[in-house]
Amino acid sequence: MLGQKINLAKIFFYLLILFLPIQLGYHFWPKSAYVYGLRIDYLSPTLYLTDIIILFILFFYFPKLLRLIKKNVKKTIFIIGLLVILFTSAFFAENQFAAIYGIFKFLEFLFLGIFIANGKKNNTTFSYLLAIPIIYESLITLAQFLNQSSLNGIFYFLGERKFTGLTPGIANASLNGELILRPYGTFSHPNVLAGFLVLSMTILIVQFVKQKKATKYFILGSLILGTIALFLTLSRVAIILWIVLLPFIILTKNNMNKKTIYVFFGIFIFFMFCVLNTPLLLRFTQISLIDEAFVQRQLFLKEAFDLFLKHPILGVGLNNFIVSIPSVMKPSELNSLQPVHNIFVLNLVETGIIGSLFFLYFLFLTIKKNYKKKIFILSIFSIFFLGFFDHYFLTLQQGQIMLTVFLGLWWGKNE
Repeated sequence: MLGQKINLAKIFFYLLILFLPIQLGYHFWPKSAYVYGLRIDYLSPTLYLTDIIILFILFFYFPKLLRLIKKNVKKTIFIIGLLVILFTSAFFAENQFAAIYGIFKFLEFLFLGIFIANGKKNNTTFSYLLAIPIIYESLITLAQFLNQSSLNGIFYFLGERKFTGLTPGIANASLNGELILRPYGTFSHPNVLAGFLVLSMTILIVQFVKQKKATKYFILGSLILGTIALFLTLSRVAIILWIVLLPFIILTKNNMNKKTIYVFFGIFIFFMFCVLNTPLLLRFTQISLIDEAFVQRQLFLKEAFDLFLKHPILGVGLNNFIVSIPSVMKPSELNSLQPVHNIFVLNLVETGIIGSLFFLYFLFLTIKKNYKKKIFILSIFSIFFLGFFDHYFLTLQQGQIMLTVFLGLWWGKNE
């Protein structure tokens, strides 16, 4: 009976990978989700389709999860200590409901990570299912870019938001003086879409040489489409990361044959051609410190520094960065209500010095466990690099799942 439940948990895990990009969910809007009378998505308790899938995973995995908790006493004490810190911080938080909700989300992804780390996965099935969302997201991205608006209709049920290039707050890019709508796919921002593509394609390249011929062709098609979609997101950080990662992965994979190397270098050359011989190059050559993206990030960092000085030990509480902004800035000085665009700074502000030490110690243990693996170094570098310029790994459902899956894979027993 237990074996059957574990198999069911694995099936739902594969469904989670298949539907990872889906943003479909039901938002609740309590008073705690408002700041200055504005509804803040980051503060809205939301039941996502992926939450339901995760709950099924944990339900079928629960008996083994209990045994793992009893068996790993030191790790359990570590987790309990962190929870004590988080609940103490939540008690003093300005928005206690948001902080406690953040703790329960943390537990959800913690248990999911434990399942991934301790469960055996079929690499071929995993790679095949990961390639599918890359393909459908790439096709949606291409269609949105050509249409310069959302696709609407049935795509609403995939979590696509309704938008055009004129929608307030939408992500546009200025190329040659023309505003170009950056496609979102079914994600909440083009940068999150780009991060998903880079991390997912990294996994697929690593697994590529282990696949059967038919699966290789399928994966190769997803990599080509994913690279084109990444180009269309106009996400500077993710594009730079892919330019660095792709040749490095190829050169460090000793078991790649010459034909495979030629294929991947062909993809790289095509990608570089698109970057250097299209208006996309202007995204990198016409960078100014007065650009809105830079100005906002500087403002967020200033807010974060001021908040940290006010709450250095325990922080402001999970999900309380935005809520706490009014305590350090006047309404007239604000032009956006978002978390600071850096996962390390955000963690420091919301959990304080003590919580950050737990976070850094966990990362240290992760690196210590895998530092001899070249691909791990590339993967953890990718997460750090993306997380240094954005916050979605800690604040958005899709980003949290990505981070959990990656860390779970690296804590797993299988390669």
